[in-house]
Amino acid sequence: MEQTDLQIFEWINNHYSSALDQVMWLVSGRLTAVPLYLILLWQIIKNYRRKTIFILLGIILLITASDQTSVLVKQTVKRYRPCHNEVLKDQVHLVNGHCGGKYGFYSSHASNTMALTVLVILL
Repeated sequence: MEQTDLQIFEWINNHYSSALDQVMWLVSGRLTAVPLYLILLWQIIKNYRRKTIFILLGIILLITASDQTSVLVKQTVKRYRPCHNEVLKDQVHLVNGHCGGKYGFYSSHASNTMALTVLVILL
C-alpha cells in the first residue's frame, strides 16, 4: 500500500502546472469560502429564524469536535506530509514555498468541510 501511495504521489507531484499552481493558491486561500459561509448563514437565518442561535452553536461544537478529532488522529498516526518526510522532502514541488503542518493524515480541512456539509444536508 505504501509503495502504491508513493507512486501516486510521485505521479501527481511531477505533473504540476505553474499556471494551475497559482489558481489553486488563490482558490485555497483562507477567505475564499467566506461568501459561501455568508450564504449558508443567510439561509439558516431565513429558514430557522429563532433556532438560528442553536444551529450556530451546534456548528461551532461540530467543527470543534471534527477538528480536534483529526488533530488527535494526526498526533497518534504521525504520518508526515511529503514536504516533511525526510525521504521525499527534496523532491516535493511546493507552491510559493508553502508546506502545511508536520502531519497530514487525516485532513482537518476535509473533515471539517464534510462535517459541515452533512449538517447542512440534514437541515
